[in-house]
Amino acid sequence: NDQNWNERYLLCIRAINTFLGDNDSLEGSFYNAKKKNYFSNPEQLRQNNNLDKQELLEHLRDVNDQLQTVKFDDSSYDKAIFFAYEDTNSNCQTLSKTNWKHIRQTALDQLARYLLGLPPDHAVQADHIRSVYQSRITKALQSGVFSTDFPILSDQLVVIEEYTQAIVSALEENKFTKKFNIKSVDKDNDRIKITFNPDQNSHSPNGVSS
Repeated sequence: NDQNWNERYLLCIRAINTFLGDNDSLEGSFYNAKKKNYFSNPEQLRQNNNLDKQELLEHLRDVNDQLQTVKFDDSSYDKAIFFAYEDTNSNCQTLSKTNWKHIRQTALDQLARYLLGLPPDHAVQADHIRSVYQSRITKALQSGVFSTDFPILSDQLVVIEEYTQAIVSALEENKFTKKFNIKSVDKDNDRIKITFNPDQNSHSPNGVSS
């Protein structure tokens, strides 16, 4: 009778909807989410062809960030029941604090995929991160940061942006690294450093093989 992951994701969404419904004086991301009915009426929203996709993703990311600041109770026991819900068959479904902490972001990603009409295996968050960086990497390559056709000016691209593991993990996806010939993506003094894997026949400006 163990819950599968999809059931846990759904319970996360139900927990957020219950939290929003129980609080009348909401501000910021919580207010936007409640006003937009992201959690209370996803079925109808999914049929909305005018849904602002970028706004939706930004709102859901902000909701996740804001949820991290909410203290629901003082319990430090991670296996304690965080949320309980009685389904249509009168079965009590429960969500532990451990599950709430570790799968909440994925639950929100799954909700985004559903609202946007995308298949469940389409990684909205990772694709968004890669699409943002793809344009930057393409411009860097075109400017001679690294090219197999022209001499190498540098084999590294340092992005001045707050480091997060989610960004690094998204950029390390195998197809993406192969597409741009990326050797590694690392944290470097709270910046993201992308190192390219130069072609054996390419040389740096000083004539030394890269």
